[in-house]
Amino acid sequence: MLTLHTFYPALGNHSASPFCVKAMVLLNLAGMEWTPNWVQNPSKFAYKKLPVVETPNFMVNDSNLLIDWLEEQGKDMFPGLDAKARATARAVIRMTEQNLTEGLVYNRWLIDDCWTVLNRQVFGGLPAPLKLFVPNMVRKTIRQRMDLNGMGRFSEEDRMTYLSRDLDTIAAFIDDAFLFGTTPTAADAAVAPVLSMIDTLPADTALRRRLRGDDKLMAYVGRAREQLFAQLPVPGANRASAA
Repeated sequence: MLTLHTFYPALGNHSASPFCVKAMVLLNLAGMEWTPNWVQNPSKFAYKKLPVVETPNFMVNDSNLLIDWLEEQGKDMFPGLDAKARATARAVIRMTEQNLTEGLVYNRWLIDDCWTVLNRQVFGGLPAPLKLFVPNMVRKTIRQRMDLNGMGRFSEEDRMTYLSRDLDTIAAFIDDAFLFGTTPTAADAAVAPVLSMIDTLPADTALRRRLRGDDKLMAYVGRAREQLFAQLPVPGANRASAA
């Protein structure tokens, strides 16, 4: 039995982190037996981030390393795809996680109307003294990250042009139920959680409007929720964390 160390749900998602939902879907697609361990603070783990999958022998400390590990176990995470299509699928994963996910993070943490809700869900359970400085300290770190990667330095118009290209690229792959045909692959495990979390942003942002205005992408999100997310676990406790 594998253990998936994952952040708690938040903002209507099975985890606050798209990477944690990705790991859940990957494990299910691979037919693995696993159980979640809900984590508030990942500082004890090797890379101080989640998800982490605990195997009988060692820890898999990253969701993309999890794809590789599952394939080493004989699981085909890109079923039906030839070498070129597999390379394309991995490129789509990288684009989504390096670009579009950063847009999601920017919206959640740096747009005030979203931050108000996120702060309450993620940090609401902290002891009173910590509430005074931890949320703003973490938000400051996120702001610095956004400035370093450029997302925070764009004008809103340029940021949306940048992110819209990613959404257009994803939509171009959807000719069937999933990105590469009728069968979901690791690419869907990575892309669908990000789109779903953009849709569940708690404020009317330009990014959320852009996604919701694309019928093709929203239909894809609906299929992912029905076929990939519906059986994912949720904790009994009403707690949250974020990445």
